[in-house]
Amino acid sequence: MVNASVESSGESERRLLEAAEAVFAERGYHAASTTEIAKRAGLNKTLIHYYFRSKEGLYRALMQRISRQLAPFLEDFSITDPLEALAAATRRYIRLLADNPRYVRLCAYSSLEGIQIMGDEEMHERLVAAANSAIQRGVDQGVFRSEDPRHVLASVEGMCRFFFEHEDAMREQWGDSYERERIVQERCDHVVRILTEGLAWCPDVRADQSEAKGSR
Repeated sequence: MVNASVESSGESERRLLEAAEAVFAERGYHAASTTEIAKRAGLNKTLIHYYFRSKEGLYRALMQRISRQLAPFLEDFSITDPLEALAAATRRYIRLLADNPRYVRLCAYSSLEGIQIMGDEEMHERLVAAANSAIQRGVDQGVFRSEDPRHVLASVEGMCRFFFEHEDAMREQWGDSYERERIVQERCDHVVRILTEGLAWCPDVRADQSEAKGSR
C-alpha cells in the first residue's frame, strides 16, 4: 500500500511544477512570483520553500524534469548511419517543440533574460558529445563535409526553434491553409533536407564546380 503522506507529497510537487511551468512560460523567470505559482497550483506558498527551497530551486527542478525528456536523443545520435542519426534527432526535436509550446517559451525567455539555471547539466553535456560524435562519424565515413559541429548544432537549433517561437507569424504566412500537423511535418522534412544535403559530401558536384572555374 502506498503511504498517503508520500502520495500527497508527490502530488503537491507535481502540481507546483505544472503551475511553475505555466507561469514561467507566460511571464519569464524574473517576473514570475512564487506567490502566483502557489496560487495557480492551489497550494500554500510555504510548500515551494519546503520542497524546492527557493524560486531558483523550483526553476531548476522544472528544468531537470524537462531534461528527462531528452534521453531518447542519445539513442538517435547513436544510430550507425550518421545521416539517419541526425535526421532522427532533428525530427524528434521538432516534434518536442511542436508538442510543448511552454518549453519553446521557456527557451526563449531563458535566452532573453540570460538565465543560467541549468537542469541536468550532465545530460546536456552527453547530448552535445553524442551529437558531435555523430557529425564526426559522418566526416570519418566520407558522408559529411568537415564542418565545425558547434556551427552545425547552432544552425539546427535556429532552424527548429525560430519557427515555433514565431508560430503566430508563420500562421499568418500560410493563412487559411495553415493545417498545423501538416505544416509541422513539412517543417521536419524541410529542416532534415537542408541539414543533410548541406552537410553531404558531394565529390562529383565539387569536381564539376572546379572544372567550371578552370574553364573560365
